[in-house]
Amino acid sequence: MPVDIQASFSKAEKLRNGLEAIIADLLARPNERRYITAEVVCATTKIDHLNGDARTPVIKLVGIEPMLTGDDIADAKGLYERAFKARTGNMPQEPLPLDGDQPQLPLDEGDADPAAGPYYPSPFKEPDPQ
Repeated sequence: MPVDIQASFSKAEKLRNGLEAIIADLLARPNERRYITAEVVCATTKIDHLNGDARTPVIKLVGIEPMLTGDDIADAKGLYERAFKARTGNMPQEPLPLDGDQPQLPLDEGDADPAAGPYYPSPFKEPDPQ
């Protein structure tokens, strides 16, 4: 059964989004895996009337914090592995590479690094008027 995730925070909830504390690190090393702790609630339930009234819970992040120190990271990894084993009966396997593990193209021309190769403009930008 699927679970949907509502992961945005309102301006009033901004303090509960601890990931903002590591924005620079996320941008510098986007494919590095991180351990977090999160608090969630079931915000709503989707009902698919065309599929036998199948229900899908939609969880909302109430708070999220990254693990920043080696001890916290090791503790979080251990908790994750124990919870995974309790749920599945198996230890988690080494994760598959992320799709984004390939070198990233620059976001715009100002971000281009000549050593990284050619610049590819975004197809989502309006062309500059000539």
